[in-house]
Amino acid sequence: MYYLYRLGIGLYVLAIRLASLWQPKARLWLQGRKNWRLQLENIPKDKEVCWFHTASLGEFEQGRPLIEAYRKKYPKHYLLLSFFSPSGYEPRKNYAGVDQVVYLPIDSRKNARDFLTLVHPQRVVFIKYEYWYHFFMEIGQLRLPFYLVSAVFRNSQLFFKPVVGPFWRKLLQQPSHLFVQDETSAILLDTIGVSNYTVNSDTRFDRVAAIRELPFTDNILAAFCAGQTVIAGSSWPKDEIILQKAFDHPALTDWKLVLVPHDLDESQIHKLQSSLGAKCIRYSEKSSVDKLKQARFLIIDTIGILSKIYRYGQIAYIGGGFGKGIHNTLEPAVYGIAVIFGPNHAKFLEAADLLRLGAAFEIDKADNLQKVLVELTGNPTLRNNISHKLKLYIEEKEGATSRVMQHIAGDTDVSN
Repeated sequence: MYYLYRLGIGLYVLAIRLASLWQPKARLWLQGRKNWRLQLENIPKDKEVCWFHTASLGEFEQGRPLIEAYRKKYPKHYLLLSFFSPSGYEPRKNYAGVDQVVYLPIDSRKNARDFLTLVHPQRVVFIKYEYWYHFFMEIGQLRLPFYLVSAVFRNSQLFFKPVVGPFWRKLLQQPSHLFVQDETSAILLDTIGVSNYTVNSDTRFDRVAAIRELPFTDNILAAFCAGQTVIAGSSWPKDEIILQKAFDHPALTDWKLVLVPHDLDESQIHKLQSSLGAKCIRYSEKSSVDKLKQARFLIIDTIGILSKIYRYGQIAYIGGGFGKGIHNTLEPAVYGIAVIFGPNHAKFLEAADLLRLGAAFEIDKADNLQKVLVELTGNPTLRNNISHKLKLYIEEKEGATSRVMQHIAGDTDVSN
């Protein structure tokens, strides 16, 4: 199995190299890993080092409350943050909450050993997932305090398969402690003899709650959203097609739609604007207040404000449910607004929670979306009830970060 894993890594890297000939993201993936050893040579030898790893931007946002809590408690420690994907590294390579941001090198025994020698961490934190065999095994051999935070396990994962399971289970034996999001994950870990876990909620609850409390005003959004508004976050073309069809219903005439596309490619934005017609404007146009009030559709053609935009809406539509998976549902839920998304949400525990609460709605076509929107827009009492349920739900789930920090602080104080 080990040699199949190495072969798989080799084939993956080869595929990235081929894709880099025409794919900018693949080129960034390769270029960012060039001379990675040189980037780590100046890590101070006389400081405690904590290494945080996140796969991409979503996992970074998930781990951010923990990183910031760690920085606050241990301001003199050196914090290293690594990413696997350019979609995380590029927007956060200048993140001021840590001392250094790097790409995780390709997983090999030599790379893992060299990385750990250069970084010489006193503790390691992986957020949610990414199980790299050589890195996990080398960290385990060093017997470092090693934490897997906000993890979720499903029966379909390789850890729980009869033939390949024993190989992958070795990785779960390396962390000194695992913080899992639900009881199902705990039960699965019990079945393979992993008992050093704590059932904890998701640190993203702390992150979205912190964002909600940040002061944020936007004159463009305030003018456009002066009436009743649906916010469509991280929308893909299929999402946008069914949203446009749904908004043709006469019961939605007085409602507006803010679209925050996942892909900000100019040709895609232009195509979307053209399809929505004359009543569609772009955020970057900085239109007059009168034009904003008269418009029905607003395309957000900039990055970095989606999580704050939801406060201007009464209903949220979350994109990605007709593709690889939905975007963050907690970002709108923290503002107490109903959430709608497509069918691909099985890997997201919070989506199941919101559906169970009656605060979220799954749709699979434009007719379903239209029906749900008509029901929600025409029933303020229902929206108020959903808001109350979400408030209690978020309050119940907050505090995951402090529970993880208590554990880390206990280990850190003992080691010191």
